[in-house]
Amino acid sequence: MFIAHCIQALYNSNRDLKASTNERQCRLVVPFGNTSRKPTDSDYRGRVDIGLTLVKPKMPIVRPQTITNAAMFAIAKSKAYADEHVDAFNQLFRFSRPLYKMQPDRRFLWGLTVCGEDTYACLFTPSNAYATPAMNVQSPEGRRALINFFVGWSLCEWDRCGYDPSMVLRSIVPRLRRNPIPMAGPSTSETASGSQQPVCHMQDRLTYYEIQVHNYDPESQEHTTRQYFANLPMVNADRLFSRHTRCFSGSFTDPNSRCGYDGRVIATSLLKTGWPESNMDIAADTRDECHMLRKINRILGDDADLNGRYPTLVCGGRARIDSGDGVMVDDSVQSILAEVDTEVTVHRVHKRLVIEPLGEPLNTQFNMDTSSGSSSNSSTSTTSTVPVPPSDNEYDPFGGSSPLTSIESRSTDFEPTSASGEEASPGPIPLPGVVVPSSIGTHGRQVTQVIPTTGSASSPGLAHRDPSIVMDAQEQEAARLVGSHLVRNVPSIINAALPRNPDKRETAARLSAIIAELLEELLNIPEAEAEAAIRRALDAIRELVPQETRDANANLSPLNAISGCFAEFEAWLDGTWTQLGGRQVSDIKLEARLYRLFPKFVMFIAHCINAYFYYNGTIRALTNERQCRIVVPFGKTDTKPTDSDNRGRVDIGLKLVKPKMPFVRPQTITNAAMFAIAEAKAYAIDHVLAFNQLFRYSRPLYERQPDRRFLWGLTVCGEDTYVCLFMPSKAYATSAMNVQTPEGCRALINFFVGWSLCEWDRCGYDPSMVLRSIVPRLRRNPIPMAGPSTSETASGSQQPVRHMQDKLTYYEIQVHNYDPESQEHTTRQYFANLPMVNADRLFSRHTRCFSGSFTDPSLRCGYDGRVIATSLLKTGWPESNMDISADTRDECHMLRKITRILGGDADLSGRYPTLVCGGRARIDLGNGVMVDDSVQSILAEVDTEVTVHRVHKRLVIEPLGEPLNTVRSVRELIMVLYDVMSAYSAISGRCQILHRDISTNNIIVCRNANGSAHGTLIDFDFALDIEWERESPTRYARTGTLPFMSVNNLEQNENVRTQLDDWESLLSLVCYLGTFGINNEPEHKHTVDTNAHIYGWREGNKVVFSTLPMVDPFRARVGAADIISADLLTVLREYADEASNPV
Repeated sequence: MFIAHCIQALYNSNRDLKASTNERQCRLVVPFGNTSRKPTDSDYRGRVDIGLTLVKPKMPIVRPQTITNAAMFAIAKSKAYADEHVDAFNQLFRFSRPLYKMQPDRRFLWGLTVCGEDTYACLFTPSNAYATPAMNVQSPEGRRALINFFVGWSLCEWDRCGYDPSMVLRSIVPRLRRNPIPMAGPSTSETASGSQQPVCHMQDRLTYYEIQVHNYDPESQEHTTRQYFANLPMVNADRLFSRHTRCFSGSFTDPNSRCGYDGRVIATSLLKTGWPESNMDIAADTRDECHMLRKINRILGDDADLNGRYPTLVCGGRARIDSGDGVMVDDSVQSILAEVDTEVTVHRVHKRLVIEPLGEPLNTQFNMDTSSGSSSNSSTSTTSTVPVPPSDNEYDPFGGSSPLTSIESRSTDFEPTSASGEEASPGPIPLPGVVVPSSIGTHGRQVTQVIPTTGSASSPGLAHRDPSIVMDAQEQEAARLVGSHLVRNVPSIINAALPRNPDKRETAARLSAIIAELLEELLNIPEAEAEAAIRRALDAIRELVPQETRDANANLSPLNAISGCFAEFEAWLDGTWTQLGGRQVSDIKLEARLYRLFPKFVMFIAHCINAYFYYNGTIRALTNERQCRIVVPFGKTDTKPTDSDNRGRVDIGLKLVKPKMPFVRPQTITNAAMFAIAEAKAYAIDHVLAFNQLFRYSRPLYERQPDRRFLWGLTVCGEDTYVCLFMPSKAYATSAMNVQTPEGCRALINFFVGWSLCEWDRCGYDPSMVLRSIVPRLRRNPIPMAGPSTSETASGSQQPVRHMQDKLTYYEIQVHNYDPESQEHTTRQYFANLPMVNADRLFSRHTRCFSGSFTDPSLRCGYDGRVIATSLLKTGWPESNMDISADTRDECHMLRKITRILGGDADLSGRYPTLVCGGRARIDLGNGVMVDDSVQSILAEVDTEVTVHRVHKRLVIEPLGEPLNTVRSVRELIMVLYDVMSAYSAISGRCQILHRDISTNNIIVCRNANGSAHGTLIDFDFALDIEWERESPTRYARTGTLPFMSVNNLEQNENVRTQLDDWESLLSLVCYLGTFGINNEPEHKHTVDTNAHIYGWREGNKVVFSTLPMVDPFRARVGAADIISADLLTVLREYADEASNPV
């Protein structure tokens, strides 16, 4: 509104602008009065955070209140923090979609996300969406960049706002009507003379669109314009990225002089408008529908038998936009993005064509008595009679509640479509080896679609999954992991939290003893003596600091804070917390009390540790949590993290903060900032349930923290507390530490002191991975933003306006390279963008992928505030042999061998990944001693048996690529699969390496400079070198992705795994893509029962297949799960039988 008032002042001082009559000539962008509301014309349940609309300038500015999609110019989605921009974009994409449906004249959309201080503007074109870098409103440059958008939207041409200037909505009182028809109501009225006259209720106003149809004559190559008058649209676009097909009925006759009685244009033809893929050269546009219709009419026009059996083109061609000074250009994605420095991969052009004849949809319902062949109007009939249209074609066969409203769901060309029917566009991030979210929706992880509907007698309907069922499934998974992966009663895990340095470890032990003794003393002395006891403890803490580093001026004491905390959790330690006012507290209230008692206990310890840091001048001068830290609880308890996709609530979240006086206790819980989770239960016997919840809610921490190697967690069950250490292979928990005993209280304090004083890697973070945020000195490929395209310098010359991203955020990562010949370790510095693929499981390889390069981005980076990526960094924790020379499953070894053998084959170049550098990550134990970062090194001081050997590895590979679901045609998919098959044939035959995990995620599409594509087989995590392991038990192991596993792997039999298992996986992949489509979702998912057995294949449910009847006599065995030869025919038949519309 501040910006709007400033622009209004410009309009007030400009007589010409002030006299403008509507928003097409001048306008203001203002927010709706209501926020966080559902639009009144929306079918969705979601709420729009902030809606923006365009209004005519006047004083005072009228700010509309009610949010509607029809009046919305743009949507702004807000989030509290800058790192939540992905969630904001997800919601922006979701809620912007209905704007196309409710605004027939909309060509493209604008949108905004507001994430803390960072704002982003987003441009939605029919093919892709484009977003600006973050504009930080706390910096002058960021504010200026954002203001430019609002000023630009107010002063720019109407078409730059996303609207169609050749399409105007009219509302008039027509002068002549035809064929008056009595409407509902009293059928007669009495005149003054007493005679009966029919009553006709007429529509006062006629609302219609006046549309310019640009006609192109291919013979004379001339463009002409005709004025078309259309009723409101019958079919509207309702997707973000598609052809945006819209259909209008109308004619070339001005309805102002003659219209239908019902207030509609008398329709004689159909206007179809859309944005199909086209060749930019109109003469070479071989897929032009106008060309097709002209050719059909030219060849078949004289055949009277076929008259009316095909559409006839009245006029049509490409819509055109006035670019100024009378210069007309085709309205296309390219013309919209003419001043935007970005590559347009999908060429779409706005086209309009008027066709005849009009007709009715094929599924028009009618009433027919099959026994007699005559129509019936009996009440038992379930269908209705088609209304008889008025004479002279006044009836609009496509209007009203026509079933043709689903016409947009049909695919009329061979463009790849997503699960929802939307056309898939290439993902914005090149990513070898993993499917990433594209600009349309979520294609990275497999997400079960929940489509509630009702069943019927003829079809079982769709399976309605209540969200609570999904939550129960998550709880069941957590309970299963607790039973299979939790090792209990391992008190020695405290050694993994203590400092390695002997001096620091001794300091930690003495500090823990002081805090424990202070607690014991406070519990046993009168309240009046508490202050003296705290002063003695603080003096003892001061004595821990060496004389040479002790700060003599540190007089500020946390005495009051320590005393206040103890008073609030004292009842928990002395056992009186279960009663309140002499009465027993209920179970629910007991758990709620723990939400307050345990954080105060943690704060008590934090204040004592903070005193130690405050007295130590050297430590106090350190700059971040990597060098010294304090564990504090978040201010909010029993709440959902703001960056969580789950509905569950975290009881107590713990965070690491830098010591200072007074230190800040964060309020809002986020998974990205959480060090550990504490789950609370009222009673000690509930510890199993507490572990289940701890496992469940700790999982997202890996996804939100790319530098996390392992996790810590706690459970508080009454007076018993447990600390849990989550490793990539197992979890280890202490015995119960009862805080009502001195020993239990001391044991718990040891952990908090250890986490504060230990090395950074012992907290579970990666010390060789640092997040940077800088202002780079040189950028590449500046992109003009929305707004006036030029600015005037002091000399009067015109200069392009370029708004740059102020900050570059990236990871600086040490990649340890191992040379197997010289057996030497070297280190290279890698600069990576934020991760594209993150770990999201508790126990797995924790594979993460980053795009980046070895070039320092502070010297040169992309204009969008990203590292210019030339390669991919892959990091994870695969199972490995502890002896690096005997590590036969090392992916680096596989890639080196493949390159050594196939490197000279030009036909296979780029069909397999090439290793740039890589090896095992290493950790500094102190005094320059480096060891492999592994589960064994982390648990070196923990008295437990390590059964699964995992080692942290990093490797940089080339080339970069796109996910498989970015192929643009069936032919391109076939070529990609051919390349992959050729590469695997050479790898398995010449290199003697089995891949063992061929799936859609492990095939990528690499594009050449000319746009052509080839396939690359990647991800050799599970690969096996037959020369090394010819008789190894590993050759019998079950590996792979369940929907693509071979029969041997599905049955887990004792057959030796060979190349045939990988070829069978490739065959399964081809069948899978043919059944469900390239984007892993069935094209007709809204018509198919998700309980059908075919869905068991997609979700990898082999139990479903083991229960199906066998149809192959050669391989039919009891319990077999052969999804190719035995079950595929069965499930495909069932798929067709159970679908409400057979496919």
